[in-house]
Amino acid sequence: MTASSVLQDLAALGVMARVEGGYLALMPASRVPPDLLEAVRANKEALLEMLAAPLPAPTSVATLEPLPLELRALVRAASSGTLPKGAVSLGTGLTLDLERYVLGFAAQYLTGDQAHAILELRDCSRAWRVMTRKAVSA
Repeated sequence: MTASSVLQDLAALGVMARVEGGYLALMPASRVPPDLLEAVRANKEALLEMLAAPLPAPTSVATLEPLPLELRALVRAASSGTLPKGAVSLGTGLTLDLERYVLGFAAQYLTGDQAHAILELRDCSRAWRVMTRKAVSA
């Protein structure tokens, strides 16, 4: 199992992986089955490297053109650092850093599974709209 496939399996379970103080943190760790935990341990160094690496900021109109307009706006907001900071909860129960999550799926869109990336970006877009409405009404 590759580090990339480990991250995909974790995400499918609603587990967020991130680097905290040089250590790999899985939240909630209670959702990780023993066989996947073994794969995490086997790929720990690669996972730490992947998660600590800066994400590309795809802001070029040409590279984002195929994305629907609402998703282009979301990726641009993430690229410019104007998304709200802090953890956001998606409808799936997954809590994440919205900016990093958006940039990660924008990078995936540019380099890999576009259909999956669009689905994830749409979830992020819905969360962003809810956050924006809450901020305006407050």
